[in-house]
Amino acid sequence: MEMGKKESKVKRWFSTKFVPAITKLGSQRHLASLRDAFGTLIPLTIAGSLGLIMNGIVFGGAGSGYVSLLGLIVKMVHPDMAWEEISAYLWEDNGFNKAMLVGTNLFAQLNTITIGMTSLWFAFTFGYFLSLTRNCKNPVIAGFASLIGFLATTMGNIGFFQGAEGLISALIFGIISTEMFLWLSNVRALYIKLPDGVPPSVSKSFAVFLPFMITVGTIALSNIVFVLPNVLGADLAVTKSAFTSFSGSETDWQIYFSQNVIERLGPIYGVDNELVLQLQDIWSGDGSAESKLNAIKTLYENSSTEDQGIIGAMISLMNGTISDKGEWAFAVDKATINNLYGDASLQFIDANGTLVLLSKYIQTSISGAAFGWSAAIYQFFVSSLLVFATGSGGLGLALAYAFFISFLWFFGVHGSNVVNGAFSPIWSMIGTINLTLITSLGYQAAAASGEMGVFSGQFFDTFMNLGGSGATLSLIIGTFVFSKRQDMRKIATYAAPSGIFQINEPVLFGYPIVLNAVYATPFILAPMVNVFVGWLFSPDVMNIVGYAQIGVPWTTPYLLASVIVYLSPKALIPALLVTGVSFAIYMPFIWLDNMSYFRKLKANFPEQYALEMKYYSDPRFKFQTITGNKHERLVDKAEVIINNAHSQNRFWEQKMTDKAKLEARKAKNVALAEIRNEYAVLEADLFKEIRVETEKVYDRKWDYVNSITAIKDKAKLDIKAAKDSGRMDEVVQIKQTAKENIMAKKADWKASADTNRAYVQDMKKQVAQVKLEAKQQLAQAKVSTKEKLNAAKAK
Repeated sequence: MEMGKKESKVKRWFSTKFVPAITKLGSQRHLASLRDAFGTLIPLTIAGSLGLIMNGIVFGGAGSGYVSLLGLIVKMVHPDMAWEEISAYLWEDNGFNKAMLVGTNLFAQLNTITIGMTSLWFAFTFGYFLSLTRNCKNPVIAGFASLIGFLATTMGNIGFFQGAEGLISALIFGIISTEMFLWLSNVRALYIKLPDGVPPSVSKSFAVFLPFMITVGTIALSNIVFVLPNVLGADLAVTKSAFTSFSGSETDWQIYFSQNVIERLGPIYGVDNELVLQLQDIWSGDGSAESKLNAIKTLYENSSTEDQGIIGAMISLMNGTISDKGEWAFAVDKATINNLYGDASLQFIDANGTLVLLSKYIQTSISGAAFGWSAAIYQFFVSSLLVFATGSGGLGLALAYAFFISFLWFFGVHGSNVVNGAFSPIWSMIGTINLTLITSLGYQAAAASGEMGVFSGQFFDTFMNLGGSGATLSLIIGTFVFSKRQDMRKIATYAAPSGIFQINEPVLFGYPIVLNAVYATPFILAPMVNVFVGWLFSPDVMNIVGYAQIGVPWTTPYLLASVIVYLSPKALIPALLVTGVSFAIYMPFIWLDNMSYFRKLKANFPEQYALEMKYYSDPRFKFQTITGNKHERLVDKAEVIINNAHSQNRFWEQKMTDKAKLEARKAKNVALAEIRNEYAVLEADLFKEIRVETEKVYDRKWDYVNSITAIKDKAKLDIKAAKDSGRMDEVVQIKQTAKENIMAKKADWKASADTNRAYVQDMKKQVAQVKLEAKQQLAQAKVSTKEKLNAAKAK
């Protein structure tokens, strides 16, 4: 009794306290604005991914070389050339090289101006949507307040913070700037009213001029918290891993190797330093750029660990880029030199047949009076968070993410909306960093950098959410395969199309999953196991699929998304595996659900239970039920046409003021809908007519099957009655009689085989004739419908 009371209290607490609180959290204005802002950026992510595809997959840039369409064309033109030679050939002075340079320069920028500037676009859209939740009349200005407020905290280091590095800062100061601007906009003393003759757009802008200026001025002034201590000698600075890779043309290498090593490194390490002299010999020696790179590799690999660190620092000091004037601009400044010792390293990577040098070092990116709020947030929080999320803590975060989404959905709360408020910035930062590194270094060098992360947003859409939250597409498949519940199979039929596109509300509320204890365990467990399986195939473990490279909409079917996102058919392996794993997890619970359902149905509704069982024992009844269900769906489809017309009319009633035109439009909409409805009803009726004729083909076979079933069912009832009354001696006789009756039925069926075969052939001819007539009727109706529609539209 006490246990029952405790359970009742727990249920009451969940229903009256927990669920309402979580639901309120899910609709909280800042979380909702965060969701809408990220959703708005999806087209930018896709455009940036398109640029990456065109750059690497089509034109052979980013180190893809022969693994590209251009590389394939080179192979077709030069069939005798080895695949490994094609990558180097693309960097030689030839027509293919020029095509590659044109293509990569045209399309590589798309990634930079979209994904590479995520923080800028997010800051604006977040402020815009947040202002809408407070009914702001100037949401665009609010968006600018959020953007400028964020930029003010960067202290002019826009290039550093425009990507993933500034996302958390954009979120924090987006909230502060927008809320401050909206609050100040309601202060009447700050409202500037212009004469009535001023255009509304100008008047609106001037009305919020003072709130806007006070907001951005206050945010800019707040940086003094860090600027003043730095000016006084605090030495706060942002340090960040920096990379330089060389996989480019011979021309770039010639400029790189034309430097004087002693002049560059001598003042730092001494002109007599042995390693400096060895590097000088390599730099000044004869041979191609490739041979010099191999010499650096040999020197590095044959050196001690301590000397490797020094060589890495030396190479970092020699790194740079080609300026617009064709001069070498060194990448490392004086502030960075102090961090090089012990932090620099080299990697030599085979990028599709081309040797690539990846130089990694710790760079002092921001210091002194340029260190503001964004720099502090990045240095003291974001950098540690990224190390954790891309390292040992990534799997734990991903599993927690999967758990809480499903857990909240079980209680009817939109789990993604609530949980993404905390996790979306992390996954977005990882995804943006991945794509930025791939664009600048090429995939192989980026993967070797150690800065990329497995758990970008694309990972979850590809391997976790199979058909939506809870991996419910596997539940739909399992329902078709194992479930005998007709109501569930019908729901699965309606839910399957949307499930393919990762939308599963029909499953969540139709089965339902929400507050359904039977499916709670697999709904929570399946996505967590999927995350673990996807992680096993990642570079963190087996490195079969690599890192996510391309962004696609979350509604992309996951099997297709896996190949696009990872640019490899190998990604289908874990995608198919998690499908099987999720299916296996749901399978026993589908059986459990069936057992529980039919047990209750038999006890409480025996007539309905008998109908459910008849569906599986009587083939004619099953055929007729399927016919009725399909005909019902077709009739519903016809009714939807009429309902849509009435919905359109209700819409136009709110928009149109001219009553005559409104009535004409409404009449036209209804007339068009009735014409389409007439064709849809005909289609439904003809389908039913064909099914009725098809039923006759199997009549005799079904009569035979049902007669056997009737004998078996009667025998079961007789045996049960005999056992219940203690007449055990009659059981054997009942079984023997049933067996003889079944054998007699089988003999009669076999004897009439020829007659039955001829009957089936006649019925099939009749069905074929009915199908032909129906096809002709539909064709005529289609032409007639088209003519009627054209006539109705012309009125």
